[in-house]
Amino acid sequence: MFQKPRPSWSSSTTGQIISTWDFVSRLRSITVGAKRIFRYCDNIYDVLEKLILIRDLDPADFFDGHLVFRNLTTKEYVRGDAIKKVPNIPDMSWRRPLRLEFEHVLYIRTTWSSNPSLGYRYDGPLQIHRGVWAGHRFDVTRIGRVVDEAGVAVDDWKDVTEEVLNEVVEIWERFVYMGQFFGLQNLDHTIGVSTSANGKFGEFYFRPMSAGTQLLRVLWNPDKDEKRVVVLPLDQAEGFLFPQESNESLSKGVLDQLSNEVLDMIYGQISDILDLISLMVTCQRYWEFGRRHLERVIEDSIVVSWDGDRLIFLGGNTTELEDLPQGMLTDSEVENIRSYSDEYGLSLEDALPIIQTRCRKLSSTTMDCMRPISSTSDFVSQFHLSSYDSETGLFRYGREIYKILEKLILIKDLDPADFFDGHMVFRNLTTKEYVRGDGITKAWDIPDKPWLKKMRFEHVLYIRTTWSSDPTLSCLYDGPLQIHQGIWAGHRFDVTRIGRVVDEAGVAVDGWKDVTKEVINEVMEIWEPEGLA
Repeated sequence: MFQKPRPSWSSSTTGQIISTWDFVSRLRSITVGAKRIFRYCDNIYDVLEKLILIRDLDPADFFDGHLVFRNLTTKEYVRGDAIKKVPNIPDMSWRRPLRLEFEHVLYIRTTWSSNPSLGYRYDGPLQIHRGVWAGHRFDVTRIGRVVDEAGVAVDDWKDVTEEVLNEVVEIWERFVYMGQFFGLQNLDHTIGVSTSANGKFGEFYFRPMSAGTQLLRVLWNPDKDEKRVVVLPLDQAEGFLFPQESNESLSKGVLDQLSNEVLDMIYGQISDILDLISLMVTCQRYWEFGRRHLERVIEDSIVVSWDGDRLIFLGGNTTELEDLPQGMLTDSEVENIRSYSDEYGLSLEDALPIIQTRCRKLSSTTMDCMRPISSTSDFVSQFHLSSYDSETGLFRYGREIYKILEKLILIKDLDPADFFDGHMVFRNLTTKEYVRGDGITKAWDIPDKPWLKKMRFEHVLYIRTTWSSDPTLSCLYDGPLQIHQGIWAGHRFDVTRIGRVVDEAGVAVDGWKDVTKEVINEVMEIWEPEGLA
């Protein structure tokens, strides 16, 4: 099939051009040189903007009765002014009226799928997923091309405006809302982590959740005698020697004459990772003195830890503070959220982060490149990125330094296999209840339930932390469990060694209660209809 030739725009700037301003803006972007110098002076672009006129459609003309939307295949049309006359229809999902737009008209008859599930469950006779106009040809044009001056259709054109609009209105008035968007919120930490859950509950919950390993890592609470970050002595890095001239020059300097106590105080005032390491790698004495300070800064400011934080898997239709779990927020937090919401018109979802109290304490130059870090390789990779100098285009240190740091800085990470092998538990610190990791793996082998092999840690977390004032979850479960009002929503959690909740004989200690079977059964109960389907 012959295609019209297109202008040779750069692939990086290809896009829709529908106005003079679009054209001139795009022309500027593709005429910039390697040194960020434009091929033409500003006057040229100003002149082009005045002399080249690309006519655009004014959307107001469509809705004011001057234009129609035509199906060229069937010779049918819809009048734009009729769309504007349709009254606003209440929308249950967003609790505000919907105004009919042109796209509603387009999609009502062009939607096509072999699967009738559409998210919003319409329970009427229309076969929305089999649109009668799907695959047809369309345009938008002046109304005078389909009717004469008296308003009578010409050339066999048929006005289907009322018919199409009635279909749209019928769907809006009869649909059953099937879902809302959910997201995991940490009320005590500003740094997020990647999860497998983002969207409607039923669209993600019943599939494997590989990102759960990141949640396991950030929830990990090491034993009291176990250091999360260890900076090793320099002699354990084979092949690295400080330059002799560096040691000689430092021995003659003022800093080398300072007492250990004063030098220790100087290190205590440094909170920026780049500055701290820059000082430490100057000589062996500075490295040894800086070790414990570097451990402190990394653990306090970089290694992301969610242990003991309040978590809630919040639905987007929860719009009022009164809808949140009772006691989850303090009185001062409620007051802060109300004041910000009133002053800036924030939604509850946008206002909740205001109360997050823990954040990174790094300088802005370091923070710009940081992401959640839970291992040595994560740290070295991010340190390498943060030491890039955008002005020179060079990294602050040579490759040797990064290799040394990878050998000398040990950030202990949780091995997810330990969680599923029975060495660890997921604890609710608020209720003193725990779930054994091996309880999940045992469910994988339950006969006649092969779908349970998809179950992971996140399924256990979300089954009791989901919260919304709207019970619609876009899933088939219709039993007694109130999934949308999880009894653990807003509680504090961690992942730790099983020895902190049971003794050597396997008996729970210090008031801890094993709810593994109970929670796993809840996951199985809501998964049953989906698994059978």
